[in-house]
Amino acid sequence: MSTALETRWTKNEENRLRQWWGRAPVGEIAQKLGRTETAVVVRAKRIGLRTLVNHPDALAEWQIAPMLGIDRKTVWLWMNRGVLPVDVIYKRNLPCRIVWRDDLIRWVKDYRNWIYVDPQRVADPDLRRIVNKAVREWNDEWLKPGQAAAILDVQPKILARLNRKGVLKQALKWNCWYYRRSEVEALRDMVSKSWGNE
Repeated sequence: MSTALETRWTKNEENRLRQWWGRAPVGEIAQKLGRTETAVVVRAKRIGLRTLVNHPDALAEWQIAPMLGIDRKTVWLWMNRGVLPVDVIYKRNLPCRIVWRDDLIRWVKDYRNWIYVDPQRVADPDLRRIVNKAVREWNDEWLKPGQAAAILDVQPKILARLNRKGVLKQALKWNCWYYRRSEVEALRDMVSKSWGNE
């Protein structure tokens, strides 16, 4: 027979509940605490815990897509391929993939991610302001193979060979290779200078 003393929640149990709430399925939390799922849910409500899914900084794909000026399918693809910094949170026992607002801001400010998202298409006013500042500070741009090959006055397959040999060290790949304009122009200037010295 259980007594009221045995079912009372300790401070340690409440702290563990706060720590795990929304980070693990309710069933798993209940098992770790030696409680029923109902007891865990009731206690979470009593101590004011809310689902992280409704947290204002937890962004789902349908919220991120219009912010970046792209479609939901693309955001879903990025989440699946690990392009976006995804976190898994739980609503009861249902896992939900989200991106925290601060992580999205850090991600969209990083010039290496501009091969995925065009900074000019960012629609959210706050994000656009942050990205525009980052673009001005970077003062460079990503080029597709045809653009980089045109600057070097070579065929794209020669560019691919240079890339394989490690001549272009800052190239990134997503569907195709992307090259930094500054690196391509530096290579062009170095080659033309060496030809001029011969």
